[in-house]
Amino acid sequence: METSMLMPDHILPLSNWQVMNTHDQGRACSHLSTLFRPHKVRDHALKDAMHFQHNRVELGNFSVNTLSYGKEVTIDARNNLVDSYLVKFTLRGSSEVKQHKDSFTTDVGSVCVLNPSLPLKDHMSRDFETLIVQLKGNSLRQQLSEELGMSISQPLEFQAVSRSLTGKTASFARMVKMVCEDMADKHYGLQNQQVNRKIERDLVSLLLMDIPHTYSDRLNQEIRQPAPYLVRRAEDYIHTHLYERIVLDDLSVVTGVSSRTLQLAFRKFRGVTPMEYIRNYRLDYVRQQLTNRIIDKNITRIALDSGFTHLGKFAHYYKKRFGELPSETFANRGSIS
Repeated sequence: METSMLMPDHILPLSNWQVMNTHDQGRACSHLSTLFRPHKVRDHALKDAMHFQHNRVELGNFSVNTLSYGKEVTIDARNNLVDSYLVKFTLRGSSEVKQHKDSFTTDVGSVCVLNPSLPLKDHMSRDFETLIVQLKGNSLRQQLSEELGMSISQPLEFQAVSRSLTGKTASFARMVKMVCEDMADKHYGLQNQQVNRKIERDLVSLLLMDIPHTYSDRLNQEIRQPAPYLVRRAEDYIHTHLYERIVLDDLSVVTGVSSRTLQLAFRKFRGVTPMEYIRNYRLDYVRQQLTNRIIDKNITRIALDSGFTHLGKFAHYYKKRFGELPSETFANRGSIS
């Protein structure tokens, strides 16, 4: 797959959506630190002037960005206050990426995923130009949970690899290209929120199926043996009524089957009872909230807003599931993904 798929005529995509054009390195660093993640920029060619360009369009829970620095630089990001995954296409030049202990090189026509939970160093060549799809972490993990039919407890981390734009990855790139082409038209149609959400879900599905990650094996297994409609219908109800009181009879009414049939189906396809599924789903949601530095609620408020009414039992089940108390998670939220 040639890079012209994403950058026809060698023009940086989204030129109509420029948000910054500057020679000021500090200004560029501050700008991207707010949008992507806090970082420092190391300049490898002090005599060369920086020409930083950033184009960006926000579409609901995701954004598409194109950027270049115009000189050789290294991005050094240790901590991450922005919970988002960055899908990075190399349009020109090359880069050397290191996430924690893994290192790899990106070349023209390749794509990789940068995890929010891991330290990052990204050394970019002078002619490096990139297109980045930014996906909100909570939204991505929520969809993964729905596609798995189960709540997730371990951090979602994508494999530190660079992949060529072939196979399913090419499908992902074609969708991104469609977005860029539509946004180039002043009468663009992607301003509709429902359309944005559908495109986001399709992009996330392709990403989860093509790039190896923590839950790839389980996700592939679920696709080979999908749960019956009654289980998925019950899960949809649970996901959309997270904050409300849910009893087994409610799920029986929604699915049109007896409580016993529903119990047996959940045990077979999810390995838990419907009520255990609800509790685990709520616990995972609470943990996501507790690890988010941006959330300003206290533990009690988060638990109550997530459907827990008995705080003692909530703390007991939380520690049983995650091996620590909610207060410990909250205290260490800067180091947990």
